Amino acid sequence: MSTPSKNGRGERITPPDATTPSQYAHQDHSFNLQILIEMQRSIGQLSESIQNLDKRIDRMENNIDKRIDRMENNQEKKFSDMDSSLGNVKTIIAIAGAIITLLVAVGGFFANKAWDVAANHIEFNIKK
Repeated sequence: MSTPSKNGRGERITPPDATTPSQYAHQDHSFNLQILIEMQRSIGQLSESIQNLDKRIDRMENNIDKRIDRMENNQEKKFSDMDSSLGNVKTIIAIAGAIITLLVAVGGFFANKAWDVAANHIEFNIKK
């Protein structure tokens, strides 16, 4: 047996004998083997779950990419439709401006001629 030693408080500590078997040591390794097999099975299940999650994430990313592409295409179509509508509105405004200008010019011409006729009629009546 070994000699007792003192700890920091002055108490004697006796180390266990080298011949005393540990309460956790087993002569049969089947328990350890069973634990390893269970751990391996659990790790296999975890890796399978991780692979399934990875596949699901990939599918979700693909779905999101498809949706984003569809949204971008729809936005581009809407912008091109708005651009063509805006072009149509510009054309209509230009045509309306030209028609109004033509009507004002023709109206001014007729108003000028009417004024000339009226002025000549008034001068003719004054001279009489």
